[in-house]
Amino acid sequence: MPPDPTQSSSDQPSEPGHHFTPDIPTPPPPPPVPDLLTKPVERRAADKPPESSGLGDTARAWGIAMDFVATVIGMALLGYFADRYLKASPTWTIVGLCTGFAFALYKIIRRTLADEKREAAERAASKNQRATDARSRGS
Repeated sequence: MPPDPTQSSSDQPSEPGHHFTPDIPTPPPPPPVPDLLTKPVERRAADKPPESSGLGDTARAWGIAMDFVATVIGMALLGYFADRYLKASPTWTIVGLCTGFAFALYKIIRRTLADEKREAAERAASKNQRATDARSRGS
């Protein structure tokens, strides 16, 4: 059998069938993990809530606009069908259009007031949370 070219002449087995394995030293034990890395990091709450990207506000505005348009068109169509049924040409269409506009405006005002009330409650809760955090940090 020809000698293995990957083995040097000193690595040749002394007897046929025996393979030479070099002694591999055992690695040293790993260093201990510092205490700094074993304890969780204490993070304080941010003073300001993260600002929204505006995408939610845009979607809300489009929803309000579509609701407004649908209400006005829906009431105008009801007036139009009432005109066709009663044969009173533009009268009920105009009444339906005005009623739809007034109702849509009422819905916008009601939604805006509810949003303002919710935002005021969120601001008050955020202010109370910051005051509580400041007191707990001061103690």
